[in-house]
Amino acid sequence: MRSRASAMVVSLGLAWSARLAAPFPRSAVRCRAPLQRLMAHLGFPAGERVLIVGDGDFSYSAGLVASRPDLDVVASTLIGAEEDLEARYPGSSANIRAISALGGHVRFGVDATDLSETAALVQPSCIRFNFPHIDGKSNTKHNRALLSKFLASAAEALRGSRGRVEVSLVEGQGGSGAHGERGLGDAEAHSDRHWRLSWMASVAGADAGLLMTSVEPFTDQDAPGLEGYVPQGARGRGRRFDTRDVPLLHEFRLPGHGTSAVFAHCFHTELHLQIPVDWDNTADDKGLVGCIRTQLQQRGLHGMEDVSMEYLEDFIYPEGDRRCRAWSCLFRSTHRPLPRARAQTLWNAVRDSAESYTPVHQPEGSESARGSVQVRTKSTTTVSRPLPSWFAPSRN
Repeated sequence: MRSRASAMVVSLGLAWSARLAAPFPRSAVRCRAPLQRLMAHLGFPAGERVLIVGDGDFSYSAGLVASRPDLDVVASTLIGAEEDLEARYPGSSANIRAISALGGHVRFGVDATDLSETAALVQPSCIRFNFPHIDGKSNTKHNRALLSKFLASAAEALRGSRGRVEVSLVEGQGGSGAHGERGLGDAEAHSDRHWRLSWMASVAGADAGLLMTSVEPFTDQDAPGLEGYVPQGARGRGRRFDTRDVPLLHEFRLPGHGTSAVFAHCFHTELHLQIPVDWDNTADDKGLVGCIRTQLQQRGLHGMEDVSMEYLEDFIYPEGDRRCRAWSCLFRSTHRPLPRARAQTLWNAVRDSAESYTPVHQPEGSESARGSVQVRTKSTTTVSRPLPSWFAPSRN
């Protein structure tokens, strides 16, 4: 049984915020006051050039152009010709005419996972994809791949700008747990299953070099001018699909300019060290943290604010000549994207730094200092898979 009575948190700069992980009450989301709907619809700044991808029958773009004449809207679809689009989504031709008549633009054959050519011509400040989904029956693996490829392409298209990417997802797909989000299927909110069944939107963003900066209820379809917007494409056909109670709009931005992430995922592992028997729990714990911080800086990682270490246990072997000490290590960043590769790089640096530390009672370079701190084999060599924002290590 591991005792928590003497638990001590040694932080390298990570502030674990309960506010980020706490869900909003579902009742607040269900409030459909006209002002709330209008404010949600006014999320696009005046004069913004918006590229809408994968718009199905173009009903969203038609409504947006009609209600927001101050925007420069470019609507696009992967389908290559209008007649093919009309065959799949009856009524789309009328929406195309409405968009063009009100000054909007329509483009065919635009692949949301390869926006380089379109983005170079359009130069959007916002790229929006409403309810992305592969054709056919739901497949989480393939839908995650679609989301990842879209975000990577959009991030590259916005490189060097302060633009943003927006993705609306069915409740449970994003995996943030925001605004009372339930898991897909029968998954309980904020459960392991909730996360496993989701598309892990924050992870897809981080892999693309983006931060997930906002998660808000998707209420655009209830806003003035968009009453006719119906999410379609169920099973690859022109049929409506269920967005569940609280579809959510996820915003992503490139790092910098004070940008910070919300509902950030994390990675976990444990550091187990074999240490001298006379290790000073106060001075040496502090010294170890300082050593790790210095090593991270020297390696140009500047990641000490992305790591937290929580003391787990201390054990002296019966022989009395060996002692072990363990910490839980959490990697999480709100100011720079944290893909698994970066978390692994930070973990490698932490392990190397720990072995280079010289305890306070053993002068550096002395015979007794050599090999006095060793990373035990119980320490894992890799970080965990991505974990949700609400994850907190639980120990018995």
